[in-house]
Amino acid sequence: MPTSSPIAIVGMSSLFAGSHDVVGFWRDIVSATDRITDVPPSHWLVEDYYDPDPTVPDMTYAKRGGYLDPLPFNPMEFGLPPKTIPATDSVQLLALVAAKRVLADAGRFHDGDVDHSRTSVILGVASATELTVQLGARLQHPIWRKALRDAGLAESKVQEIVQRIKDHYQPWQESSFPGLLGNVVAGRIANRLDLGGSNFVTDAACASSISALQRVSSSTHRPSLMRARTSLFMETGRGELRLMALQSLQRSL
Repeated sequence: MPTSSPIAIVGMSSLFAGSHDVVGFWRDIVSATDRITDVPPSHWLVEDYYDPDPTVPDMTYAKRGGYLDPLPFNPMEFGLPPKTIPATDSVQLLALVAAKRVLADAGRFHDGDVDHSRTSVILGVASATELTVQLGARLQHPIWRKALRDAGLAESKVQEIVQRIKDHYQPWQESSFPGLLGNVVAGRIANRLDLGGSNFVTDAACASSISALQRVSSSTHRPSLMRARTSLFMETGRGELRLMALQSLQRSL
């Protein structure tokens, strides 16, 4: 069996700061548009975390970056119960949007030429999700409670303050655990878009996208992915998400 096989990029989609599609992203490149902006208040307040002195603990000396614009999301379009959305990390939801678009961009997907049962999802997803931090922070209530008691506050006041802090965080629910896992991103796409090939993520920190692409490009020669002729490749980041549909040009086995 040969050690390599040609592949073709048959579809693309992207979500970048300042543009929600590949055309907009390319337009920004051609026009040299700078999409780095100040941190929007919807993300975090500069006065809460910014300090120009990099040695100050628990603060950041950066206050600019690339941030996605708000993107409408209809959970019913993907068969998701609306009540589970607050307990689902945004990267899972954005990935669904990007995946649906890349399949549509592939053109032939809705013509029945691509077999759903042989389409795999291989994604580069690095680090913990934002929801993990939020839900984990909510569980720190024993520390808050102890600190307030040590400060001499009355028990009724302690409980009131603890509850007020907890109210700033998303409460746990039955769907929280799958909603916070980064490795569920691929499974969510496969499940909601009815893709029956392999689905998994690779985590190599900043090289996650490269490791996912390497896995996709060699997938036609791995027994576990031998039957998957079309694969999705995705890279995610704080201010970007891009996804491609790759199809093996090797003869089906």
